[in-house]
Amino acid sequence: MKRSAGIFGLAVLVLLAASSASAQYYTAFGQNKIVYDKFPWKTYRSTHFVIYFYEETTLQRIASYAESAYDDISRALNYQIPQPINLITYASHADFEQTNTILNFIPEGVGAFALPSRNRMVLPIDMSDTKLQELIAHELTHVFQFEIIFGGNYLRAATGGRPQWFFEGMASYFGKDEDNKDKMVLRDAVLSDRIPQIAQGGPSGFFAYRFGHAVFDFIEKEWGKDAVREFVFEFRSLFGGNIDKIVNRTFNVTAEEFDLRFRKFLRQRYLKELVERGEPTDYGEKFRVSDEGGSSAELSPVVYPSGDFYAAISTSRNDADLVLVSVRDRKLYRNLTKGLTTEYEYLIAQWITTGPQGGRDISVSPDGNYLAIFARRERGRSLLLLNALTGSIEEWIEMPGLDQQLNPSFSPDGRSIVFRAFQHGQCDLFTYDRESKTFTKLTNDGSYDFAPTFSPDGEWLYYSAISDAETKIYRLRPKSPDQVEQVTYGKGNDEDPAISPDGKRLFFTSDREGGIFNIYSLDLTTGEIAMHTNVTGGAFAPTVGIGRGGAEYLGFGAYYKQEFSLYYTASKNIVKKVEGLEPAPSPTGPGGPPAFQPAIEVSVDPEKVEPKISRKLTLEDAQVLVGVNTDQTFLSNTLLVFGDNLGDRRLILNLQSVSSFTDFDIQYWDLTKRMQKGLRAVDQRLYYIGVDQSTGFIERSEEAYRYTGIEGIVSYPLDRYRRVEGGLGYLWTHTNSPFAVQAPGGGQNDYLYFVQEVEPNFPLIRGAFIQDSAIYSSFGPYKGIRFRLEGNYAPDFNKDIVLPPTEESSSTLSMGGSIDFRAYVPISQRMLFAFRAFGASATGNIPQFWYYGGLDTVRGLDYASKYGNTVAFTNVEFRFPLIDLLALPILGVQGIRGRIFLDVGFAELRGQNLDIWNSDENRLVVDLNSPTGAVAAYGWGFRINFLGLPLNWDFVRLYDFKNSLSGWESSFYIGPNF
Repeated sequence: MKRSAGIFGLAVLVLLAASSASAQYYTAFGQNKIVYDKFPWKTYRSTHFVIYFYEETTLQRIASYAESAYDDISRALNYQIPQPINLITYASHADFEQTNTILNFIPEGVGAFALPSRNRMVLPIDMSDTKLQELIAHELTHVFQFEIIFGGNYLRAATGGRPQWFFEGMASYFGKDEDNKDKMVLRDAVLSDRIPQIAQGGPSGFFAYRFGHAVFDFIEKEWGKDAVREFVFEFRSLFGGNIDKIVNRTFNVTAEEFDLRFRKFLRQRYLKELVERGEPTDYGEKFRVSDEGGSSAELSPVVYPSGDFYAAISTSRNDADLVLVSVRDRKLYRNLTKGLTTEYEYLIAQWITTGPQGGRDISVSPDGNYLAIFARRERGRSLLLLNALTGSIEEWIEMPGLDQQLNPSFSPDGRSIVFRAFQHGQCDLFTYDRESKTFTKLTNDGSYDFAPTFSPDGEWLYYSAISDAETKIYRLRPKSPDQVEQVTYGKGNDEDPAISPDGKRLFFTSDREGGIFNIYSLDLTTGEIAMHTNVTGGAFAPTVGIGRGGAEYLGFGAYYKQEFSLYYTASKNIVKKVEGLEPAPSPTGPGGPPAFQPAIEVSVDPEKVEPKISRKLTLEDAQVLVGVNTDQTFLSNTLLVFGDNLGDRRLILNLQSVSSFTDFDIQYWDLTKRMQKGLRAVDQRLYYIGVDQSTGFIERSEEAYRYTGIEGIVSYPLDRYRRVEGGLGYLWTHTNSPFAVQAPGGGQNDYLYFVQEVEPNFPLIRGAFIQDSAIYSSFGPYKGIRFRLEGNYAPDFNKDIVLPPTEESSSTLSMGGSIDFRAYVPISQRMLFAFRAFGASATGNIPQFWYYGGLDTVRGLDYASKYGNTVAFTNVEFRFPLIDLLALPILGVQGIRGRIFLDVGFAELRGQNLDIWNSDENRLVVDLNSPTGAVAAYGWGFRINFLGLPLNWDFVRLYDFKNSLSGWESSFYIGPNF
C-alpha cells in the first residue's frame, strides 16, 4: 500500500484554512449561536426602504427616522439609491444578536452593521430616539458608499479595499453621531500628540471612526461642503491604499501637506483646553489598581457603606472584573471575579464590554453584604448578586420579558433593586422586590430613562432621562411614580446622579461647560451648583462616602491619556461656584420629558404591511482560491454562498479540484429556529501520492476512498456551550480498505498488510454530543474544555465481504464511535498547558478506519501514515509567548508563540492484538515500518500568524520513552493548533 507523501494533505489544508467560515455550519466544535425567539416578520415599503419588523408599534418611528436620514444624506451627496434599501430591525439588542444575516457571534459592543449584498442595514432599535436617528443615518451612509464607490456591485464591494477611516469617518460625519464622549477620546489623543497620518496611512479600530470623522470636519472647514462631496466621488477611482492622487485632484495639495494641515486643524481646535483645564490628579488622588505597575482601566466606582472600599470594574487582568479597592491606601484589595469564566459570558461593563450609556454598573447593598451587577448569560442579561467580600455568586435573578438591563441600585432598606430595562421598544425604570421576587414598572412616559439612584431616606428616586436631544436629571417618589419632577436644567447633558449621605446634595456628571464631562454638585435646598473637577479628558460616575474621620469624600472615574482611572478627594474641594442658581425641582406633567421629533414624519398605511417575506436566495459570498502544489498538481477551491434577506435560508456550494479529481459539498440549511435543519449532498475522494521506484517520479495512484452521499442533518443547541447533532443519509462508496493478517510463523506483532477494493452502498445514521466551553484569548484557546462524542451505525444487507476474511460475518457493515477531548489550563495570562486525547474504534464487516500522523497529531510521522480500526493519540503542550513584535523592513510580525510538546499514538486494525509496551525495558514497542502499533514523539515548535494564516514550524524526534528513534526533523504546516 503506497504511503501518502504529505504534500496532498498540506495543499488541501492551505485551501481549507483560507475558506470562508460561512461554509462550516456542521463543525466538529464551536459554541452555539442560538435563535431563542420566534420572529413573526412583516415588511413595509416606504418611499426608499423595505422595512423588516415584527412589532407594529415601532414601524412609524422607524420609517420616519429612515426617510429623514435618506433625505438629509441624498441632498448632501446629490445622489439617489436606485433600488429599495432593506432595513432589517430588531426590537432589542438581544434579538439583534440572533440575526442570521451574519453567522458570527455579535457582542453587545456592536451596535449595527450594513451589508453590501442587497444593500441591507441590520440594527436594533432599543436606544434613545436621538441615538436611533443617528444610527440609521450612519448605516445608511454605508449604503450610499456601496452604491457610489462600487456601483452597487457586491463582489467589488467585498474585494475593493478602502481605508477604514474613510468608510467609518464618513458614516459618522453624515450620521452626525459623534457625541461628547466620542469627542473626549479624540481630544485626549490630540492633546497626547497621537495624531495619525491620514493621507499616508490612517488609523484603524475605534480611532478610525473618530479621526475619520475629524477628517470630514476638516475638509468642510477648509474647503467647504461641496469639497466633501467631491472627495467622496473621487474615491471611486482609488486603486490600492494610496490616496495621494485623490487628495491632489480634490484639494490641489500633496498628501504630506494634507496631513500637516489636518494636524494643525486638530491642535488649534483643542489647544486652549491644555491651558484652561487640568489633569485628573489636579482634582483628586489616583488609585493604583493594576498589578506590578501595568496598565488597566478602572470604571464605575461605588463606595461601600463603611467608607473603606470602592467596588469598581477593572481590566487589570485583561478582562472586565469586579474588584475591591482600598480607600485608605488607594490600591487593589481583592479581585472578586478573577477573569474568564463559563458561569456567564461577561459582566456588563460600559466602555469595556458594552458601549457607554451612562450611570453606574454596580451597586452595594446597604448592609455591605452584596454586590449587584448585570452579567450576560445565554439570551440576554441576568442580575448577579455576589458576596461583597469573597465574590462568590449568591443568587442569579432572571428577567424574562426584559432586555438590556443596566444600572442596578439597591433601595436604602435593601429590600428592592431598581434598574433600567427595555420592554416593547421603550426604556423605563423597573424595581425588583427581593422577598416576593416580582417586578414592577416604575416609569412609562416614552422617554429614555436610566441611571436610577435612591435618596438616603428612600423618599426619592433620582434618575437621568433624555429630554429631546439632551439628558437631564429627574426624580420621582417610588410610592407614587407618576409624580415626576425635573431637577437639573440648562444646556448640556446631566448624568450619573448620586446623593450625598446626608441627602442634601446631588452629585452628577455634566458636559455643560465646553462639552467636556466633569463632576458637579447641586445643593437641593438652595439650588447652588459647584464644579468639582475641570479636566481636559472627562470625569464620570461620582460616588460619595464618609471616611474614618467622619469627613465626606468624593470618588470618581476619569479618562486621561487613553486610560480610565479612579480618583479620590474631599467632597468640599471645589473648582468654582457656577453662576446662577438652578431652579427648584418642578413637575414635568403627565407626558414626562418632551419627545424627539424627526425631520420627516411618515404616515404608515396599514394596508401596505406585508405579512409574508420573500425567501428568494441570491448570492451573498463568493471565493475562488487556486494554487499549484509542489508536485505540479493544480488545486482550486470555489465557495459560493446564497441566502435570503434575513439569512435564515442558506445554500452553500463548496467545489474543490485536485488535478483531475473534483469534489463537491452542497449544503442547504434552515436556520430560522433553535433546531437547525440541513440537507447535504457530497462527493469526495482521496488518492495516494507515491514515488515510482523504477523512474523516481512522483505519481498519483489509486483512490484511498471515494464516497457520494446525501444526508439530512439536525443540530439542537442545549445552551451556549452544548449541543446534540444527528444525521441520517445514504452513501455510495468505493474504498481501498486496509486489513491485517497474522504472518505465518511470525511473532505477536508480525502482520502482513493488505487493501481490498470494496464498493458497499448503505444507509448511515449518526449522532453526536458536543461541549465547547473554551475561552479564547488573542492567541487562541486559553481556558476550558472541548469534547465531541460521536457514534455511527451502517447496516450490511449483502454480508458478502468481511475484513479481514478470517472474521465472521454480521448484519453490521460498520459500527463505531469516537471521542475528541481537549483541555486548556492557564498558568499565567499568556502561558498555558494544552491537552488533547482522541480515541476511535469500529467493528463490523467492513469497519471504518481512521488516519493520523503529521500536522499536529503525532508529529515526526508522515502525513496520515498510521491507520487502524482502533486509533488513539494524545498530545501535551506547553504554550508560551516568544516575540510580541518582530519588526521587519517591510512589515512587522506580531504574536510569535512557542511550544514544547509530547505526542503519543496507537493504531490497530481489526483482528490484531498488538503488544505496545515492553515492561522489561520500560519502553514502547515501536515499528516505524508498520502502519499500526505505538509511537511517541517530542520536540518544540513555534507559530506565526502571517496575513491571517497560522504558520507552524515543528522540530521533532521520534522515540519510545527510552531511546530516540530519529534525529531532529523539521515540519511545516498551515492551520490552527488543537
